[in-house]
Amino acid sequence: MNALRDMGHADVVLNVYSAPWDPGDEPQGQLTISLGVDGRDAELGIVFGAPDEPSGMPYRSYFNEIEFEADRMNPHAGGIFVASFDECWALVCSILDGLAPSTVRFSFGA
Repeated sequence: MNALRDMGHADVVLNVYSAPWDPGDEPQGQLTISLGVDGRDAELGIVFGAPDEPSGMPYRSYFNEIEFEADRMNPHAGGIFVASFDECWALVCSILDGLAPSTVRFSFGA
């Protein structure tokens, strides 16, 4: 992702949690990638397992670089929705491969 090219060798925290939507109208969850390097920070959220469009949430949508650049600490600004956790994890691995982070930590919380 071009928007993250200044975050190479960042310290990364992967936060995984269930999203707080109403029962029956919720995705499976969200993964947030928190990045920090040399005083620069960014958060990128990926919602996975979203229901179909009629419920008001997209089933799949792709990165909105303009919105992300406007608010790099808002994990929802990038607007990424994917179909499943498998798609989410493949995207995370691709991002981390491109960043070559200094550290990666996992956080499983609410």
